[in-house]
Amino acid sequence: MTPLVAAVVLFVGAVLLAVHHGWTHAHEDPATSAAQRESCLAACYLQPSDVCQFRSCNHETWIVVLLVLGAACLAWHVFAS
Repeated sequence: MTPLVAAVVLFVGAVLLAVHHGWTHAHEDPATSAAQRESCLAACYLQPSDVCQFRSCNHETWIVVLLVLGAACLAWHVFAS
């Protein structure tokens, strides 16, 4: 797999995971949802407090990991050419 294809797959994975996260939290009760208190639907309810929090497995950290890996593959494609 070329680095460009890998980058596209990783970026698409990050977007799909973000949309899944937003869809899941959009159906929670607004009175009890921490995601709805910290964020909004336009940001797919991504919670800043969960980004790079390694105490538990969460969607936010995986989205960041996929984006970083995608950017690394894209940089590899650009600079190796």
